[in-house]
Amino acid sequence: MEPISNQIRAQVLVDALPYIQKYNDKIVVVKYGGNAMTNEKLKQAVMNDIVLLSLVGVKVVLVHGGGPEISEMLKKLQIESRFIGGLRYTDQDTVDVVKMVLAGKVNKELVNLLSRSKGNAVGLCGIDGDMLRAERKVGSNGEDLGFVGDIVKVNEKPILDALADGYIPVIATVASDEFGQTYNINADTAAARIAAQLKAENLILMTDIAGLLRDKDDPSTLIPYVNVSEVPFLKRKGIISGGMIPLYMVINLTGLKGTFWSLVIPGAVPVYNIILLLNFFRQTPRELEEAAIMDGASQWRILWQIFVPTSKAALATVALYSTVYHWNEWFNGIIYSRGPEQYPLQSYMRTIVIDQKLTQMGAGDWEALALVSDKTVKCAMIFVACFPMLVLYPFLQRYFVKGMVLGSVKG
Repeated sequence: MEPISNQIRAQVLVDALPYIQKYNDKIVVVKYGGNAMTNEKLKQAVMNDIVLLSLVGVKVVLVHGGGPEISEMLKKLQIESRFIGGLRYTDQDTVDVVKMVLAGKVNKELVNLLSRSKGNAVGLCGIDGDMLRAERKVGSNGEDLGFVGDIVKVNEKPILDALADGYIPVIATVASDEFGQTYNINADTAAARIAAQLKAENLILMTDIAGLLRDKDDPSTLIPYVNVSEVPFLKRKGIISGGMIPLYMVINLTGLKGTFWSLVIPGAVPVYNIILLLNFFRQTPRELEEAAIMDGASQWRILWQIFVPTSKAALATVALYSTVYHWNEWFNGIIYSRGPEQYPLQSYMRTIVIDQKLTQMGAGDWEALALVSDKTVKCAMIFVACFPMLVLYPFLQRYFVKGMVLGSVKG
């Protein structure tokens, strides 16, 4: 292996400096997933990185699971592993094994690895200091999950005390209720609740899963950034689920993915617009259509020479709705495109702010970026998004009002 040159070392430091400054003395919660802990070399590398973060002033809280180790121990003890909705069914024998493996074996192994990497670490579990208080969890369809718990309270004092003394808290995700019953807690949920209680700067979930994929079988369809406000939408679309949305599969199987038509066809025939036009057409005097038929006009001629000219208000309304929808639509551009070079304008503007190549920016770029306010960038994006609509609306206004009230009940 060739030695790293001083030039590369200097560039790494330049790239890392803004992050070091940003997260200095800030709390970062890292959830270390069970499946990402099976590779010993990877495990040691992760511990080295955590120690490095601690040495540069980041207050790291390590929350860990241990699914594979639990399954292995249950197998040795001839106890069946059963999962319901992705959660391990936990009877009393299983919860004893979970407590032994997580709070004993896995937790102390991680503390030992951190210590060998010259880090100061202390092993904790949710029962210590009444850190995690839980209650019995019920499955999404009312299933009995045994002693699987939902966190109802987080006592952050033991964690803050460890951080104040210069230690990296390593937390095993078992908890207890007010009666002392031990519960198995999902590590992702525990890490999120701990991060919220600590008001952490960041929550990092480490796992062997690539991330949120538009197509679970295609790693290239990774969605790099998701805002919290977009999660309900992604759930409705079916992307955050066990499978892919049928529409995406149809677009992919028909070869439309990555083409212009993948952005047009899915929203080409909105039901609301059809209802609006249907109600407008029904207002056209029946006598005009009957007269045209008697004169020998075809159905197409009746459409283009009678219905279309008399429906300018409805068509203008539909055109404005469709234009606004397609102009502001960014999500379809991301999921149906094969790369940023195919993004429509709104998808591209979104990635300009969200997916900046920060690691490729030099010191001069950071100084220039610091002069630009986030509010300035967002205001510029809002203006660019609104300007075409502001130009278009005055020309369609006289039709728009008539098109909206047509078919309504007049008193």
